[in-house]
Amino acid sequence: MYLAVQRGGEANKNPFPFSHLCTAFSILSLSLLLALLSFISPATPSGMVVQAKKVRSGISLENGLHHERTALPGNSYRGKIILENETAFTQEISFYKRDYRSYADGRVDYGPPGKSSRSNADWIQLETDRLILPAGERMSVKYRVEVPDHPEEGEKKLTGTYWSLVMVEGKKLRENSKEKEAEGKAEITVKSRIRWGVDLVTNIGDSGKRKLELLGVETIERGEAEVLRVKLKNTGQRILKPQIWVELYRSGDQDSTEKNGKLLGRFGGKRRLVYPGNSISQQIPIGLEPERKSSTSSQQTPNKNKLGGNYRAILIFDCGSSHIWGAQANLEF
Repeated sequence: MYLAVQRGGEANKNPFPFSHLCTAFSILSLSLLLALLSFISPATPSGMVVQAKKVRSGISLENGLHHERTALPGNSYRGKIILENETAFTQEISFYKRDYRSYADGRVDYGPPGKSSRSNADWIQLETDRLILPAGERMSVKYRVEVPDHPEEGEKKLTGTYWSLVMVEGKKLRENSKEKEAEGKAEITVKSRIRWGVDLVTNIGDSGKRKLELLGVETIERGEAEVLRVKLKNTGQRILKPQIWVELYRSGDQDSTEKNGKLLGRFGGKRRLVYPGNSISQQIPIGLEPERKSSTSSQQTPNKNKLGGNYRAILIFDCGSSHIWGAQANLEF
C-alpha cells in the first residue's frame, strides 16, 4: 500500500494486509474552588485564621494496572489488587467498575459497567467496594472472574478479548477540627483525589480474529525534530500490542541519484495496547541518525539536522509471534 503524505496532511484511510495498546493511567480531580470559598464567609468567627493546604492521594498499586488472563467459557479465576498507602494519614479507598474505550484523537470514554459488547464487568466479583487503609500499610482486595459457560439468548458465542476497569480512588478521612477551632484557627483542606484504572482483561482461549487497520499518517514538527504520527485501529476481536518501526529511505532526489534507496535510519516507538474496536495514536521522532546496534532503547533520539525533500518510509507493526503488518508511505518534509 502506498500513502502520499505531506506535512500536516492526513494519509488516505486504508486497511493494509499482512497477517496479525493500560495503561496505566491516572485522572487528577481537584475539589472546586467554590467549595473552598464557601468556607471563607462573613460568618467566620472573629479572630479565626483560615489556612488552606493540599493533600495528595499517595496510593500506589504494587502489582500493576494491567491484569490479563486466558480462560475458557465456564471457567473462573482469581486475582488481587495490592495497594500501599504512602502517606502519613489514613485513607478511605473506594472500588467501582467502568467500561473503557479509547480513540486515536485522544478521547477516552468511561462508560457504565457491562454496557459494552466486549465488557467483562458483569463477570467480575470484587471482595469489597470500600476499605480503610492506615498510613504506611499495605492491603489487597481480591477479585473473582467467572466466564459465562454459554451466551445468553440472542448473544453471540464468546470469542476474543473482553475487558473493563476497576477504578481505585483514595481520599483522606475527615479529622475532628474542634481543637483547631478552640485555638482560633480553622483549617480548610483542598483534597486532590487520584483515581487509578486497573484493567482486568479476559482472553477466551486463543480465539478471536486479529486485524489492524491504518487510519492515517502525518508529519509534524516538534521543535527541531520531525515527527511521524501514526494512527491505528484494532478492527479484530483480540487485544493487540503493536510496536511500530519506521525505516526511512531517500527517494526522488534527482540531484543525488546515488543516494536514492539508501536506508537513512530505523526508528521505533513504544509497544502499546489496543483493544478491539479501539484506536491509538503514536508519535515517532524521525532523524538522520541510524539506529545504533548497541542501543537497547526502542526509541531513537532524533538528529537535530532538518530533513528536506522526498522520502520513503516502510512502517512495520509488530504484534508479536507471526502477527505482523506493514505499510509504505511516501513522505515530503
